[in-house]
Amino acid sequence: MSSPAASPAQSSDTKTQSSGFLRILRNYRFPLFILTGVVVGAIIGLVFGERATVIKPFGTLFINMMFTLVVPLVFFSISSAVAGMSSAARLGKIMGSMLGVFAVTGIIASIVMVAALRIFNATDGVQVEMQEPENVEEVGSIGDQLVQTVVVDDFSKILSAEHMLALIVFAVIVGFATSRIGDAGKPFAKFLNSGTEVFLKFTSIVMYYAPIGLGAYFAALIGDLGSQLVGDYVRAFLVYYPVAIAYFILAFTFYSFLAGGRRGVSRFWSNILEPTAISLGTSSSVAAIPANLRAGEKIGVPRDIRETIVPIGATIHMEGSS
Repeated sequence: MSSPAASPAQSSDTKTQSSGFLRILRNYRFPLFILTGVVVGAIIGLVFGERATVIKPFGTLFINMMFTLVVPLVFFSISSAVAGMSSAARLGKIMGSMLGVFAVTGIIASIVMVAALRIFNATDGVQVEMQEPENVEEVGSIGDQLVQTVVVDDFSKILSAEHMLALIVFAVIVGFATSRIGDAGKPFAKFLNSGTEVFLKFTSIVMYYAPIGLGAYFAALIGDLGSQLVGDYVRAFLVYYPVAIAYFILAFTFYSFLAGGRRGVSRFWSNILEPTAISLGTSSSVAAIPANLRAGEKIGVPRDIRETIVPIGATIHMEGSS
């Protein structure tokens, strides 16, 4: 006896489900490649142990490349964004809003983690042996430390990820100066815009290597440190990571809803996995700046906002450390 033919309604539902799956796969294709590379690398590290460190150079190649392009990208993106702002009032409004949001969300993140540690005492029984350092350098006053953080004493030091905040301050001033000289600054502003586009394209090219690079990096990391990730410290990891993941999902879904409603939530989660995978793989907010700039563009964040806020946030606002 032959089976009954599918009804038009059933056929339509099947096509809808299929198209929905393909749409999700298309939106998350590259982030899934990156996450797959990370997972495969972690498995290789667990299986082969220290022997997996033989592929570490492939991971180091990607990590170093990301840190190398961050400096020029941050300079060009911030300076071009500030130079293109319609007025100084626009810059002041963006900076004021940024500081307010950073303060509120940082406090919320701190409260969540402190509450979690109150409930789950992850440090109970953990003993950390403190060693006396051989050489102790004297630290200047708070004022001296602040000055050394936001400015450097030589231009060559600006061109380093180690002085990211000083680079940001320098880029903001360059952009502001460019915008204040009128027509004379237009050729330089065009150069800054071109530089931004060049290094964004540079980032896109490097990102094709991300699944392999992050996979190799994770394989070497797990293979080298696997034996050290057990014992008393496991409890701390079991508290921190679940809480951090839960906060990331719940809090940022809420923040994106406040910013753009359901559409904002959809845009956020359609584009955030790539920078998430980069930051997870590199353990660096700075290394994830290029991916976050790309994600911000796809989400629809105005250029002057994303190219100003993302580099600053990666330097001074890390909720995972709160």
